Amino acid sequence: MVKNMLMTLALAPVLAGCLGSAPKPAVNWTMEFEAPAIASPIGDELASVPVRLAQVNVRAPYNGARLAVLRPNGSIAFDSYNQFAAPPPQLVRNVVEDAMKTSGRFAGVVGASSSVSTPWAVEVEVTRLALDCRREGRLEAVTAVELVLIRDHQTVSVGRGEQSVVVVDGNFTEAFSRALGSAVNDAIRKFTK
Repeated sequence: MVKNMLMTLALAPVLAGCLGSAPKPAVNWTMEFEAPAIASPIGDELASVPVRLAQVNVRAPYNGARLAVLRPNGSIAFDSYNQFAAPPPQLVRNVVEDAMKTSGRFAGVVGASSSVSTPWAVEVEVTRLALDCRREGRLEAVTAVELVLIRDHQTVSVGRGEQSVVVVDGNFTEAFSRALGSAVNDAIRKFTK
């Protein structure tokens, strides 16, 4: 009898998992470029040669799959039920590349491994990529980026952009897409001639 009781106690945690409801699956979100109004080309050398999109970095703690959530008390949490569908640097790269192509600022954009020869490159640093829950009753996707314009391995200009977009109807893809695209366009416009 004691043996049967011990066996039942040993199996209790296993059986509890089988009998309980399954955990809610995570929802996967992406980021896509949504083209804003395009500024006219500025007529400098950048408008006549392609630029290489070199490295894209997303700073920790925003570089993980689970959405980072900024809390009112200054802490950060990670949402177990909402995550990015791919690593954030890959999603950011797609948005940055599309924003650069449609900005009117560059003659063309090539990837880091392209064999096209160009003296120009852009490096990207995402310094914030999070859901902001610090204001009661308001949920925003917030992004901050820094783009470094390089010519012949020398920094020519730095552009910074920040944007926050209210999340409507729980659509994180739309909010993050708009926030990141706008932040990148702001950074591109801030490059000096």
